[in-house]
Amino acid sequence: MTDVCIEVEEIVHTPKNTRLRIMQAFNNGHVDATEYSHTVVRATLKSGEQYVLDMTGAQYRWPETVAPWDYYRDIRINEIKQGLSFGGTVTYCKQTFERLGGTREWMYKVDTQFATGLDEVVLAWQKMNMPLNTMLKLPEEEFMVKQKAFVEFVEDLLQEYKALNERDGAYDIKGEITLGAIEHLASGREFIALKGKEATEKIFGWASS
Repeated sequence: MTDVCIEVEEIVHTPKNTRLRIMQAFNNGHVDATEYSHTVVRATLKSGEQYVLDMTGAQYRWPETVAPWDYYRDIRINEIKQGLSFGGTVTYCKQTFERLGGTREWMYKVDTQFATGLDEVVLAWQKMNMPLNTMLKLPEEEFMVKQKAFVEFVEDLLQEYKALNERDGAYDIKGEITLGAIEHLASGREFIALKGKEATEKIFGWASS
């Protein structure tokens, strides 16, 4: 962009004329309907023209990905909260995580361990039954039976994985993150090794190999 732009900024603003309202529903029944700020990129060309790049506007059902700045400002921006140099949001997030004392490390560990656990569960089911691509080719009635067994198997182990971490202090009673509990998180692989046989017998009535 530097070849054609004299300035690239990140504009943080409160949106208006949204066609869809985004809400977050938590498993404890809480619903977060906060209208958060929205960030877009504003590029000023060497000609002096300004354009907006809005890569996430579709969440509001906005059709514009690229639009003239004046047009976008008039129909999409309620109030400009902040202007940052390009990359400023990433820098801000990194600095905030570091100030929170290891939050970034904690979140990375949770994400990777959960992904590992999920992969292990899916692979374990396929090993004891059949590859998923084979299951997809079954007659409809057989497919529905296998699909139900697969979903129950995955759900059961992931619920036990969550319960294990709740018991060891990785989450509070609301299911929210409790910082400083990294050392209590069981890895997905270790959990499957410990609980896989037990869960398999519970669901299917026979031991895993």
